[in-house]
Amino acid sequence: MRDVRTSIVEKYTYVNYLKRAEQCLSAAAYSLKNGDTDASAINSVHRGISAVDAICALKLECRHAGERHEDAAALIDNIQDIAKPEREYLRNRLLKLLRMKNMAEYEERQIKIREATELFKYAEELFNRIKSPAKE
Repeated sequence: MRDVRTSIVEKYTYVNYLKRAEQCLSAAAYSLKNGDTDASAINSVHRGISAVDAICALKLECRHAGERHEDAAALIDNIQDIAKPEREYLRNRLLKLLRMKNMAEYEERQIKIREATELFKYAEELFNRIKSPAKE
């Protein structure tokens, strides 16, 4: 596995990342309701990224700091007090979100309503699963 660039953070900062994820949810829901599918998709992706930053801050006292967000998925594998099947689920959900990130942010075609709705659902599932271990 390649080295993953991280930034050391205080454990308590996980709440800030959770709040950021919740703000992205609000923005994604509002955008989706108004038919702004690109904005909804972008906020859904960033909700997932912030949620993973939260669990990494809490459990590892670091977060991903590199350019490739896909590398953040590797950090999830280092959280040993979360069962392996759950870590795999979290990693796979994050990777599904990230696959659409470039399309939503940089490509010329717009995100379809079906895609925006699916991304919103993935981000919500990822956040809910991460929020539970964060409360423990």
